[in-house]
Amino acid sequence: MRVQSSIWAICAALVAPLPAMGDDDQAPPMVLAPNGSYELDQDSPDNSISVWQLTTLANVNAIRAKLTVHRIGERGANPTFGIELSNDADAVQFQAFTKPGKTSLIPLISEAADHTENVSGLAGGLFLSHFDVGETVDVDVDWTDAGVVTVTLRDKSAINGFERHTVTMRGGPPTKLKVVAMTGEGEWKPLQIGRTGAQPQ
Repeated sequence: MRVQSSIWAICAALVAPLPAMGDDDQAPPMVLAPNGSYELDQDSPDNSISVWQLTTLANVNAIRAKLTVHRIGERGANPTFGIELSNDADAVQFQAFTKPGKTSLIPLISEAADHTENVSGLAGGLFLSHFDVGETVDVDVDWTDAGVVTVTLRDKSAINGFERHTVTMRGGPPTKLKVVAMTGEGEWKPLQIGRTGAQPQ
């Protein structure tokens, strides 16, 4: 996860159009992968990072997770909690971040390749909604074989209860997953990985 991503996303959000809202707030049904349900409690001291990862994603195209941030650090790096999907060419990050000592988190989605090639046109962008310490939000992540990644956030401040952003990864679909907490405590309970749509034969 890159703290610098947050800075670029804020700048891009000031000039970006409002994100499109879909009419359907229901997540597509997901078939859970074998051993695909996890409960993570990542508690990192101020200015430290906790990383949980899967180095191989096979026959899956979706994540369903509930995130609760319990503690925000008081000093050091910006407290950040998120999911990163990557392949050999690119990475997409969903992050919720704030300043040390604050209580409201701002979510964003970014695509790593654009940071080096076109920082003024950052992919993804800032979510309009936000959530607070102690509030549980639903984070749904879906992707296609072409690497189109869609993140849907459901929380009480979102219009119609949800907000959705889409970015396209270079190099095809993700092959790796990281879950990160920096300068605070975040729980993903549960974090489930599986497949929507037609099942592979």
